[in-house]
Amino acid sequence: LRAGGDTELQSRTYESAHPYANSFDSGRTVVHMPGARALRLRFDMRCSMETNCDVLHIYAGRREGEYVRRASCREGDRAWSSNFGPLEIPGNTMCFRFTSDATNNDWGYKFTVYAVTADD
Repeated sequence: LRAGGDTELQSRTYESAHPYANSFDSGRTVVHMPGARALRLRFDMRCSMETNCDVLHIYAGRREGEYVRRASCREGDRAWSSNFGPLEIPGNTMCFRFTSDATNNDWGYKFTVYAVTADD
């Protein structure tokens, strides 16, 4: 795959259950792709969760320290593209965690992480 002069060599897809459970905490998932200069995330168009109650937390690096994005909105919401639009994280490692509260649920999330390397 080519995107903007870069090459995406490998990819991995991550997703919640559809629909996801109430009172759920996925725990931290670390994504590491050796050799990548960046990680590019592309979200499924069906991503949808209870706004501000069920949240996909995305961080740069291995730990939950450097917040990159807090994704939490329903499909069709005006804020959908700012929550689930394309995302590029510098470096070869990121982590994420999904949490839901005790009420209401929705389709959940699904995204693919691509390892981006410079096209030399």
